[in-house]
Amino acid sequence: MAFQSRLVDDRRIPTWLKENCFRLDDEGENLRNLNLNIRRLSPEMILVLSEALKNNTRIETVNMTSSLSNTQRRQDAGRILIPLAFALRRHVSLKTIHLSYNRLKDASSLGTSLELNLSSLTELYLDHNSLNVRTAQALARALRRNDKLSILQLNSNNLGDEGGRIIAEALRDNTGLKTLGLARNSLKSKTAVSLLKSLNFHGNVSLVSLSLDDNPDFPVLSERFILYLVRANRAGRYLLRNDIHMNASGEINCNNCSRRTATPNTCRGSISHGDDGNREVRNYKSKLWPLVFERLEPDMIYFFLREKPRLIHY
Repeated sequence: MAFQSRLVDDRRIPTWLKENCFRLDDEGENLRNLNLNIRRLSPEMILVLSEALKNNTRIETVNMTSSLSNTQRRQDAGRILIPLAFALRRHVSLKTIHLSYNRLKDASSLGTSLELNLSSLTELYLDHNSLNVRTAQALARALRRNDKLSILQLNSNNLGDEGGRIIAEALRDNTGLKTLGLARNSLKSKTAVSLLKSLNFHGNVSLVSLSLDDNPDFPVLSERFILYLVRANRAGRYLLRNDIHMNASGEINCNNCSRRTATPNTCRGSISHGDDGNREVRNYKSKLWPLVFERLEPDMIYFFLREKPRLIHY
């Protein structure tokens, strides 16, 4: 076994973990989901598990909910995750990891790994821990560079208003995250202002689900407008950015490819640019926007028309 006489004393590793590590090391084993929920993992066990995960190319989900909570009284909460974070840095198959209910105070090592944007991880669950501002800073740096993570759950932690503000500011530079949980984190006005700045106007258009429940000091009116903007994202606000129009000089300005040209070209949105571009763009819009508006609620139609009034002509 990979960890024998090299990492920790083999006698301290339980049989069930040895068996799972053998399965992770076996290239012929089609192991997709590994459930270690409430397994009471010690730091030594985390080290062994992380070593086995490193070279596995098939695992997709690891569940360690409540698996570390009994170790936090005697082990630094940040150090225990370092081997796991290192294993995740360039992992090619692991998509989901559950680390909720573990009394973790510091998960900054995970943020540092995700900042590299080389792992396949798309879902990270860190609910019901005691995560602090340091973790928020590391995750914020990751959000600015990582475009693969689509779900980040941080509900019921100790981020506070400063941690919430740091996460909120990072959303402005993020294009991949779709779901974010910030419920029960003692968020206040600083977080509200930063969320509004990140989501309003030309900010984040990818976030489609945001939880802000049970933050008693969070401004009510700000929360309503923030969630309204998230709904607009869900309704397809990105389409406003992908819009195509003709400028005053007759050149086509395509926001998909940032080109201004009157010569034949094809942009990333498969819209032809040429002498007859005006007609093609008009035809494109005449088909697009009725379909968009058809499925929208009245307040969302109002939002789209307020953002770009000329859409009423299509």
